[in-house]
Amino acid sequence: MRGLELPMKILLLAIFLLAGCAQAQDESIEQYANRLQNIIVSGDTKSFVDLPCFPSKCIDQDDIGYIFGKNDGDGFVKNFLSQPDIKIKTFGPYKYSGRPNHNEYLLMYYDPNLVKFNGDGYLSSGDREKLWWKGYVETVVTLKGDKWAFYRTPFYYGAHLPWAEDY
Repeated sequence: MRGLELPMKILLLAIFLLAGCAQAQDESIEQYANRLQNIIVSGDTKSFVDLPCFPSKCIDQDDIGYIFGKNDGDGFVKNFLSQPDIKIKTFGPYKYSGRPNHNEYLLMYYDPNLVKFNGDGYLSSGDREKLWWKGYVETVVTLKGDKWAFYRTPFYYGAHLPWAEDY
């Protein structure tokens, strides 16, 4: 009977580790938003380029220059996300007919000193235009399976507005 104790301990350890690994793969939208901000603020272009995109590869050198800056200068997005007061607000999930199993979210990084949401928790269309690059930046991401991915193009104003009908 004593010979079964070691295999049982190994089995329990394996179950514990597998459960931990499965849990680690489930990243919430908030965790992804924070991880994305950390990648950009740290200037880690390699990790940024390696982020998944949907429906196909969408990050190119123009995006890197726009987000991180060209010739060692800070890009607007990196500079904006580096500010100490930046907050994150998520909108979604948005589901569309004809796109099964795709949950799209809008990640908004904003300066709470400049951005004021209306009673429904959104920006007015006038404020969206007026405050882009001054008070907020945003990007659309999608959950495809268990992976977060940019949807189409990262951090471009008006590139894809899944939330437009909410205003």
